[in-house]
Amino acid sequence: MNWTIWLIPHFHYDPVWWNTQSAYTQTWDQPQDQPQTPDAGEARFAWPGHSAFSLVKAHLAKIREDPQYSVVLAEVDYLKPYWDTYPEDRELIRRLIADGRLELVGGTYNEPNTNLTGIETTIRNAVHGTGFQRHVVGGVPSTAWQLDVFGHDPQFAQVMAGAGLTSIAFARGPYHQWGPMLTSWNIREHRKPFAPTQFPTEFEWVSPGGDGLLTHYMAGHYSAGFSLDAARDPQTAAGELHELFTQLRQAAATRNVMIPMGSDFSPPMRWVTELRAAWDERYPQVRLRYGLPRDFFAAVRDELAARGVHATPQTRDMNPIYTGKDVTAIDTKQAHRMAETLLLDAEKWATFAALHGAAYPAAAIDKAWRLLLFGAHHDAVTGTQSDQVYLDLVAGWREAHDLAADVDRSARRHLARHVDTRGEGTAVVVFNPLAHPRTDTVGLEIDLDPAVGVTLTDDGGVPVPYLTEALVHATAGRPGRALLRWVARDVPSMGYRTFRLLPGTAEPSASAWQPGWQLVEATSIANDRYRVRADPARGGALTEITDLAAGRDLLPQGQVGNELVCVAEHRDHPEFGEGPWHLLPHAVAWRSADTAAAVTVERCPIGERITATATVDGCRYTQQTTLWYGIDRIDFATGIDGFAATDQLLRVRIPCDVPGGMPVSETAAAVIGRGFALLDADAAEHPRTLDNTAHQWFGLAAALTVHLHDPQERSERSRAVSIAEIVVPDGDEGLPSTRRLAVGLARAGVTATVTSATGNRYGALDTDSNLPDCRVAVGTPQRNAFVAELLDRASAPFAAELAARLAATGTARLWIPAERPLGEVWRPGADVRSIRDLPVLLIAGNDADAERRVLTEFLDDVRDANVHVTQPSALHHGETTVADYAVALLNRGTPGFAVEPDGALNMSLARACTGWPTGIAINFPDLNAPGGRSFQHHTSRRFEYHLVSGPGGWRTAGFVAAGQSVNHPLAATTAPAGDGALPATGSLLSVEPAENFVVTAVKPLGEPLATGSAAPADACDSLIVRGYEPHGRSGSVAIRLAGGITSATATDLLDRPGAPLEHDGREVRLDVEGYRIMSLALSPARAERGGTVLAASTEPVQPVFTRYWLHNCGPAPMGNLPVALTLRPNDQTRDDGAAAGVRLCAQIVCDDTDAGYDGELLVSAPEGWVATPRSRSVTVAAGGHLGVPVTVTAPDDAEPGWYAVAASIAHRGQELQDALVVPVGRPALGPLLHARAEDRELTLTPGARGHVRVRVSHDLRTPLRGHAQLITPHYIWALTSEPTRGFTIAPGSTQSVEFPVAVPVGTPPGEFWGQPKICAFGRIAYCEPVRIVILPGRV
Repeated sequence: MNWTIWLIPHFHYDPVWWNTQSAYTQTWDQPQDQPQTPDAGEARFAWPGHSAFSLVKAHLAKIREDPQYSVVLAEVDYLKPYWDTYPEDRELIRRLIADGRLELVGGTYNEPNTNLTGIETTIRNAVHGTGFQRHVVGGVPSTAWQLDVFGHDPQFAQVMAGAGLTSIAFARGPYHQWGPMLTSWNIREHRKPFAPTQFPTEFEWVSPGGDGLLTHYMAGHYSAGFSLDAARDPQTAAGELHELFTQLRQAAATRNVMIPMGSDFSPPMRWVTELRAAWDERYPQVRLRYGLPRDFFAAVRDELAARGVHATPQTRDMNPIYTGKDVTAIDTKQAHRMAETLLLDAEKWATFAALHGAAYPAAAIDKAWRLLLFGAHHDAVTGTQSDQVYLDLVAGWREAHDLAADVDRSARRHLARHVDTRGEGTAVVVFNPLAHPRTDTVGLEIDLDPAVGVTLTDDGGVPVPYLTEALVHATAGRPGRALLRWVARDVPSMGYRTFRLLPGTAEPSASAWQPGWQLVEATSIANDRYRVRADPARGGALTEITDLAAGRDLLPQGQVGNELVCVAEHRDHPEFGEGPWHLLPHAVAWRSADTAAAVTVERCPIGERITATATVDGCRYTQQTTLWYGIDRIDFATGIDGFAATDQLLRVRIPCDVPGGMPVSETAAAVIGRGFALLDADAAEHPRTLDNTAHQWFGLAAALTVHLHDPQERSERSRAVSIAEIVVPDGDEGLPSTRRLAVGLARAGVTATVTSATGNRYGALDTDSNLPDCRVAVGTPQRNAFVAELLDRASAPFAAELAARLAATGTARLWIPAERPLGEVWRPGADVRSIRDLPVLLIAGNDADAERRVLTEFLDDVRDANVHVTQPSALHHGETTVADYAVALLNRGTPGFAVEPDGALNMSLARACTGWPTGIAINFPDLNAPGGRSFQHHTSRRFEYHLVSGPGGWRTAGFVAAGQSVNHPLAATTAPAGDGALPATGSLLSVEPAENFVVTAVKPLGEPLATGSAAPADACDSLIVRGYEPHGRSGSVAIRLAGGITSATATDLLDRPGAPLEHDGREVRLDVEGYRIMSLALSPARAERGGTVLAASTEPVQPVFTRYWLHNCGPAPMGNLPVALTLRPNDQTRDDGAAAGVRLCAQIVCDDTDAGYDGELLVSAPEGWVATPRSRSVTVAAGGHLGVPVTVTAPDDAEPGWYAVAASIAHRGQELQDALVVPVGRPALGPLLHARAEDRELTLTPGARGHVRVRVSHDLRTPLRGHAQLITPHYIWALTSEPTRGFTIAPGSTQSVEFPVAVPVGTPPGEFWGQPKICAFGRIAYCEPVRIVILPGRV
């Protein structure tokens, strides 16, 4: 069989990065109707200057020109704007899809960085991506196209398989960011000899849940073929292509080689047509084809099938890639997590509310999800963007958060009104959004008169102790406000418990009102689980952390915990550049333990805390360590002010004494072992720190424990294993038994790379993105050359023991320790490929049947993440014993972590990187934050994290539930007295046993707004319950819905039905497999349809500007804009200075597939102008479009200047409008929109109110309609309840837009910023930022 080269034309598109959404989508390479001034921003950055609109046009033109050309299109970020703006191309695109010349790839909304988001965000990315591509456009997405993402969540393959995709292609993952062929992005300038790789570029990527997809890794990166664009002629391009092919084919799994023919924002490669003839003339023995990913994958599958082999299974962790992304602009991670978790809770409560008479708020929840999907892009949540893009993204996360908060609050209130709240005083209903019973703290802000006080009781009337956490005293006309906090015990699974507030205090007791925390003379605090002690002389760091229940000191002797470590960094890497992308440590700048701190200890009725405050190098930190009574957790809160130094990384460090423990971390829907980090090196010499990403927690434990028994001595040693290389006999890589072994290890938490005996080894840090700590070898020395060499290199007793075991039973397991301890080989720049560098677990059988038997026995043994090996102790006397204990740090949006070889846990908190594009702006001056700094750096910061621990390993210690709990807090709602049908305490949905299944989503069946359907989302018909098994073990669960169920059906991740499930009317029983994501549809037996509105279904500012991308505001407006209007010029406006008619086209499109549009088109022309027509009734069929010619004519005496012409339609309660700005005469060039902050600073205290006012003006001779936003860091979102305000400004006028600011009680002091942004008619303006200072309040 001859070789075939598959050239895949494409272009990589970023909706945001260093440039803006507006530029990348439409304006980068097109003249605007308002030209830019020389220093206006856009002109400063010209590379490469092709917007998505122009690129789609260019590739479609090439297809028309060249009958053999084909292309892929991908992200909804540009597909929907293009689809709605150029409907005349719809027929062509659909025909090209049908003819096999255009493929819609991705199956996702964009290219998300799934290792920084939750599993539901990944699933919704697939829902919205496939929904638009399949249902609206008519494509058949089959390949997940993840070209540029910075690592992957291990469960990504399972999600894509569950969404119906069949293959994956990506350029980053198993090896470092530029792969085995490159040292940087330009393949012409930065190519290196092909580094040894362990498996073919085509393999089956298998998730810990067991699902896998055929995957292609782009070893030459996604721009490999586009490098030919620089060749001087087609013949030279053919020669360079052959050289590239020669390198790539050595790693191909079949005689098919994929070469992507595109790059960032790239038009068709210039030799793309002529290249074929030049190639055929010089290399006729190799077939050259332009094709699509599905063609390539089909060819690979066909050849593998013809050879009777399977693709090599790989469960390898495709991380870390670009470790800086985990902490650069940390508030992108914090804001996303904050909005994501709240939205999941809101969606659940809204679904339950819909079963009790509420209208499900589909539009609000859909918009919030799309905002999160936009922000999940690999140049967004990663923090690797310019300052302007950063601001726009923060505004999007704020909008998503506010939408979720509105739904969450109103849904809980609605449910509370259906609870039986009869009784004395005020009912307080505490809601638990998780599917396991909870005891945790909860807060509620209330009106409070300190002279009267208040008593809190539970649903049995028993007084409940509480803390008055903050208090604002009454002022004239306003009551006092207090923030109460208490420990709400035994709140049911995904349910609620009712408490009561009674006026006045009881007799002196723990329940009586107190003014807050009370100072005590002490240096330690304790509850019934932990005791901690702080040392003022060591920066307030903890010198004791004791697990009282286990009788165990967690800190190694002489070391301190909760220490801040500031690391000086390089601005950019000397070889790679890419400052924001990489962690670039140079040396430790300071440690908080090297200074003295002011330390106080306080107690209250529900807990105790230590507060430490100090200033180091101008950075003031405040650290609070809190123990709540009855909660098995240590809560940490660290506030940072004045972190003004540049190019520094701030970590928090907690050493842990867990002998033998290895790093373990939660990913989005699994838990896997990770390697130790290498923090004691200069990145200029050793760039790989092996920092990694944790979803909600990481820690020190054992993913898999290998127990080594000597029955003669009755002794045991043990070894923790995190990452493995599976070495099988040549030819066995694709066997089903190899796949079962890889999946079995993955479910135990051990990701693995499958290699052949004579192939390349895994573990060179200069290429591999991570390192193994163990090898698992299969086969006897006669079958496996690796085993033969290993036994030759090891001492003779190992071979003798193996021979004896095989002779006695025909099977054997043997543990062969490494020559040196792991710490000696696990060093900066490590290379652990030598055969004796790592321990080897050998599994062997005398013959094929025996080998199958021993593998089956091993898989049975590994199910509980423990493997047992019996052998003489002399063979493993150097091994130690793994402590039967685990420690973890839980995070709330600070995912970057590192575990040092000595067991110290490090969490990355903040980073002040100045490398490009940090600090860059397009539409305003660079470094525009107060003080002339980057917005990403100039703010006070707040971090919350938590420590949990326990005997028995991470599963027994309950780390998954603990991580869920701190990210989905209890929420309290006051409710009027009423005789609701729901009991005072109850569960709306429960899982038994709760530890066997994490419920990630409860929502109505279907996603109509994502799939172009006008049908309502109706939970009363059927609702989806989705989740996953969290411990890597098989089992069964019972899922019960309050009110009962009438039917239950398994579904895929797109809610498509599968097999019916048995149920008894009350609950459905479900078999679960380790880490398998499962979704089921339940039809409720009891549901009350109703129309109570929970949230608005329209945008807060009307009219809605339909070319939303020009405002850099992310995804389509509320409702996903199923009907859109664009106003386009039909010809060029005359430029001879005379007033003339302007011919336009009002284009109306309908993306709904099951409903058309009937309405009226209105044209708004300037006063005195004539518009023809001014109005017209329009009808657009489902999936159709209509163009209405419009002419507007200015009067002869029209004054020179800029005028706005607008067209609008109404749809689903919204006014949809587009506007064009046209000139009369030769008006002056320059910005049309102006904004100025009236005051540059606002200083307030908790409980106080103020305003940020912005003066907005414009140069149009027609009224200006738009909106203003006040963008702030997420730390102070609670201060502004209306961050978006609409305005209409008459010609020649100036209007003050006012943003009310109210500081809630309990707000900590700090210095922040507010950035006003003005949007109107496709223009944007950012005025001067406002410094916002919060002073300390008083209690």
